[in-house]
Amino acid sequence: MDRLAALEAFVRVAEVRSFSEAARRLRASKSVVSRQVSALEVELGARLFHRTTQSLTLTEAGQRYFEQVSRILADLGEADASVSSLQSAPRGRLRVSAPMSFGFLHLAQAIPDFLTRFP
Repeated sequence: MDRLAALEAFVRVAEVRSFSEAARRLRASKSVVSRQVSALEVELGARLFHRTTQSLTLTEAGQRYFEQVSRILADLGEADASVSSLQSAPRGRLRVSAPMSFGFLHLAQAIPDFLTRFP
């Protein structure tokens, strides 16, 4: 079982109170989302949802798990974003090795624009 995918599936189902809607938002089939949540319940040894034909609600264990897992996934998203932001702009020294004629014809025009955008 892909634990992270199962946690994301659980959180989406808990948020929207529907396996079908969670599957649509996750771009997965309803059966895949249902299997992920069921596998998570088996691994935890606890039911996370009260399921009826008319409703889907969190159990007490499911509510506690939801609160903690939601924070963990939010922290993980922030960590991903912080690393991605480091890569969004060039950093460090730029060294270019090129023939002098190429430098005069092409690089001489591009370098001032580059330095303006990335001082």
